[in-house]
Amino acid sequence: MVKDRQVKELRTWLQKEATLSLAALKTGMDRKTARKHRRGPLPSERVRAHDWQTRPDAFADVWAEVASRLELALGSKRRPCLRICSGVIRDVSRTASFAHCNAE
Repeated sequence: MVKDRQVKELRTWLQKEATLSLAALKTGMDRKTARKHRRGPLPSERVRAHDWQTRPDAFADVWAEVASRLELALGSKRRPCLRICSGVIRDVSRTASFAHCNAE
C-alpha cells in the first residue's frame, strides 16, 4: 500500500529531473506503481467508502424473529448471550448493532 508521503516524495524526485525508475527506487515503490501515482490524487483521496456486501445476508429470511428475540432479551436485566456458531455471531452483531457477551 502506497502512502501519501511516498507519492509526495516521488513527485519531488520527478521534479528534480530524476528518471521514473530512479525516483521509484528512492521512494521505495515499484516502477509500475510509481507510473500510476505520477499524476492525479493522492492515495488517501482515491479511497471510496465500502458500500457493497461481500456475501449474502444470512438472516434475511428470519430477521423479524431474531429482532423480536433480541428485544425480549434486552428488556431483561440479564445481558443477552447468543449461543450460535462463531461465523454467524459477526453477522448478528453487525446486523443488530449490538455486542454479544461470552457464553456463561
